[in-house]
Amino acid sequence: VDEAYMDFWDETVLDLVCKYENLIVLRTCSKAIGLAAARMGFAVMDQYKTNLLRAAKSPYNCDAISQKICAAVLQEQDLLRRCCDEIIVQTQRLYAGISELVRRYPDLLECVYPPRTNFVFVKTAYAREIFEQLEKAGIAVRCFPHGLRICAGTRREQTLLLSELERILMPS
Repeated sequence: VDEAYMDFWDETVLDLVCKYENLIVLRTCSKAIGLAAARMGFAVMDQYKTNLLRAAKSPYNCDAISQKICAAVLQEQDLLRRCCDEIIVQTQRLYAGISELVRRYPDLLECVYPPRTNFVFVKTAYAREIFEQLEKAGIAVRCFPHGLRICAGTRREQTLLLSELERILMPS
């Protein structure tokens, strides 16, 4: 089970690893922890599968510096929780701002899905056009055929994004 975004949600299947021998839970240090450049993650599984994977992996599949950094960060549970809480607050703020734009421009934005991650997904038939305008303004979002994935970012980045979206959506 991929739990890459579970730091932003209050449900997990970690407790079930002991109950089901075929269960492996995967987590990443990229999302909530902010260590995407380290390319680190971990798996939670029973001892038998752990031993099998250890026997099959190369001896130096991960550099020692990344391991030490991630191990140190994972020890700081209070700091991690505060960081996650702040990301959740910013994601909810982004969701509220885009929800208001959906309300005001229903012909252009169909809906915004409630987040369980550090981003929101906006359903729109105009994804490519909006994406290109945001890109010209130096704002990076992910474009899909029927929508945009927008990461929470900082308060300042959100203010800039919402202002630019308003400019793009406003009839001329």
